[in-house]
Amino acid sequence: KDYLEAKFTQRSMYGQVQDQYFIDIGIPEDYERASRELAIEK
Repeated sequence: KDYLEAKFTQRSMYGQVQDQYFIDIGIPEDYERASRELAIEK
């Protein structure tokens, strides 16, 4: 929060709300889960 407040004090910041399935692969546990769930069988 502090980082964003410091960087965006003079600029607008935007976001988007979605209700779709989402996995944050920036989190190691979620990256592993995504790898399993999205694995392509050969």
